[in-house]
Parts: sequence; C-alpha cells; structure tokens
Amino acid sequence: MRHLIDATRQALADKNWYAALALALTFPDICQKATSPEMRSSKERYSVWYDRYLLPTYTRSIDAIGFTTVYMTALDCYALRCAYLHQGEFSTSEQSAKQALERFFFTASPDGTGGSHCSRFNEVLNLDVASFCNDVLRAVEQWLLDVESDPAIAERIARFGTIHEGSGVLVIVGEKTHIEARP
Repeated sequence: MRHLIDATRQALADKNWYAALALALTFPDICQKATSPEMRSSKERYSVWYDRYLLPTYTRSIDAIGFTTVYMTALDCYALRCAYLHQGEFSTSEQSAKQALERFFFTASPDGTGGSHCSRFNEVLNLDVASFCNDVLRAVEQWLLDVESDPAIAERIARFGTIHEGSGVLVIVGEKTHIEARP
C-alpha cells in the first residue's frame, strides 16, 4: 500500500495532476476491498469506506445555526471515479450513481494553498486537485492505522500488485512458479 501512497505523492510533487487524481479516486475501493473482500459491489465498497474516512472532510457544520452542508457524498465521489477513470470526464451527469453533483471543476492553485477548494455552486463542486488528493491520502493513512493489527487485511495488502525495477524472470521450481526481478 505504501508504494501506491508514494506514487500518489510523487505524482503530486511532479504536478502530474491527472495521475495523482486517478490514484486518489481508486483508494476507497482498494482499501475497502482489503477490509471486506466479501462485498461484491464496487459502489457499495466505495461508499462504506468514503462515509467513514472522507465524508467528515467534505461536510461542514455551522453550529451556531445548526446547519450542515455535505459538499460531496460517497455516491457523488464514486460517480466522479467512474466518469474520470472510464470516460476521462469530470461530468457526472450521465452517471447513475451520482446523488447531487453534475460536474466537478478541478483547479491547481499556483501557490499550493488550495484556493477555492471545496466551493460549490449549484451542482458543480470546485476542488483543488492537490488538496483533494492529500485529503484522500490522509484518509488512507488513517485507515492503515485502523487496520494495522488485522493479519487478514495485512495479508490482502501484501498481495497488492508491485512493479519491480529491472527485468523480470519467470522461475519454475518443482510445482512453484514465481517471478524474480533482476537488475
């Protein structure tokens, strides 16, 4: 899991916004699949994880008047994931999963402050791409702390795909097959 977190951070450092966003949008599904592999629905997995780890970040309360605004629901974020990863779009108008948002408007603030991150006008949510990705990374790191003592989850995390530097060589010894990385 650290390699995916590090790759997202590197993409942010390189200002490779599209790669960072793609990785960030996949984390809720990846994390919840490791937590609850029996859940078959990607939308359900995504929503369960998002509601626990990201919804508080995208909800604002004004205690003085008892008003709460949810800027982005789990279903809206899932619709964004589907629209971006499968169609290359930030419009969720054609996504059946969407709940309240029709479109996302991403910015990359030049000073890194996030500018107008998480401002909403009607059905359009403006997000600073680095701020959003960092929100997701903080949530993933909290999830890792929450699950670190569970050996079954640790085993599933250990099976995540890893890209090895150098040439890969398929090695067959008896009935066992594995790939070794060679420089």
